[in-house]
Amino acid sequence: MSFMNFTCRNFLFSLSTSACILLFFMQNTFANVQYWTGHFDRFTYTLKLDETGKGMYCQDSLGNISLVKVKKVKDSLYTEDGSNTKIVEKSNTDGSTSLYVYGATLQKDDTLQMSSQACRDILTKNN
Repeated sequence: MSFMNFTCRNFLFSLSTSACILLFFMQNTFANVQYWTGHFDRFTYTLKLDETGKGMYCQDSLGNISLVKVKKVKDSLYTEDGSNTKIVEKSNTDGSTSLYVYGATLQKDDTLQMSSQACRDILTKNN
């Protein structure tokens, strides 16, 4: 196999993979949204998910904001760059549910009272 042939195949594979990832995250419609917020070290994390599992993940570290499109499929959370992490859902003794994601325990936060002001503003603007 020639180098050019190999390079073209790799390019086409990368292009098709990127297109699949792009389609996976397109058209976020946020009806019946759920919010989850948690804190770890100096970080505040807020996860926004709709009923299809599509959403956004906002991370605030002392005013430095990172916003990533995500998709929850079963017990995994996929990001728009193709990486993923497990989501562990646990029932608390008070009857509430928590999510364990990226090293942080997230509590149900539909009023966004636990979220940072910056994440609250960004996530509610993207409804």
